[in-house]
Amino acid sequence: MIPNNSAFGRKVVLTIYTPDGSFGRQFVTSMLEGKQGLKITGTIKKFFSYELPQATVNIYNLSAIEVGNILNAKYKIVDGKTVEQPLRLKIEAGYIHGNFGQIFDGEILKPNMLKPDPNNTQLRLTCIDGADFVSAGSTLTQTFNDGINYYSIAQQIKENSDVDYSLVLSDTLKQRRVDGSFVTGTTDYLTYQALAQETGTVLTVKDKTVYLQTMEDLAKSEQPAAVLNSRTGLIGIPALSSDGVTIQSVLNPKIDVLSMIQLNNADISINQPEYLQNRSLGAWLSSDGLYRVIELTHNFDTTTGAFTTDCRCFARDYLNKLET
Repeated sequence: MIPNNSAFGRKVVLTIYTPDGSFGRQFVTSMLEGKQGLKITGTIKKFFSYELPQATVNIYNLSAIEVGNILNAKYKIVDGKTVEQPLRLKIEAGYIHGNFGQIFDGEILKPNMLKPDPNNTQLRLTCIDGADFVSAGSTLTQTFNDGINYYSIAQQIKENSDVDYSLVLSDTLKQRRVDGSFVTGTTDYLTYQALAQETGTVLTVKDKTVYLQTMEDLAKSEQPAAVLNSRTGLIGIPALSSDGVTIQSVLNPKIDVLSMIQLNNADISINQPEYLQNRSLGAWLSSDGLYRVIELTHNFDTTTGAFTTDCRCFARDYLNKLET
């Protein structure tokens, strides 16, 4: 349940760290009974497929020493030489008396120090989950010919990669075999993109794990649908979009891409002629009120109190219908 006081219990925890443990700094801000700490704003975007989860976070008015420690953490001395190392950001947010949890963990690509006005400084962190995977290359650069299953190809690409990541594959890839030829790309990411398109699977990247799964696989692993209504965090009225339904709720870390949301269809605004005239299959309302999240944005601002999760959804069986 969401606390009656809209500001009560809202909390953000940012942890900036290096994977080797040589650096770690945590920033905590909460809005408890009207009190708040450090000013932090952020936007986290997650997508159904191909695009990697990304985040932009602003931390205001840190000391020069604090900022310097963070910026310098990207570098360490190895054998007398300065080398660059990954610097990561983990974000936990939500309501400490309701839904609170991790919403992002990824590499900081651009830590920039800004001065938006004479009275404030702003450390901006631009991050991507899976940044190392995007640039990963493989020593396996070749063309696979007739008869080889895509499961084997995917495993060989991972085994020959110059970056360590986990790989979760659908068993259906064992039955799908190359008909003609399949050419590996210049990076692992491009190769898996092509493999997903060839096999009709869904490519997602999360927490240094690469997934190539069918919609049936995803359905089997689904958690119970998050029920959204005015009592459980729904904000405003869900609406039709050009390709589905859009929903806004209070910030909820339990909602993720490809998870399910349960709505009361009577709550959805359908008085939108521009969409009713030219609706794609995905925009038809789900018969049982279940919708699959294909894109979401978490927003938080500890000064204005804006803590929201915005979702774009398809009817649950939309993607299954496309496959047939």
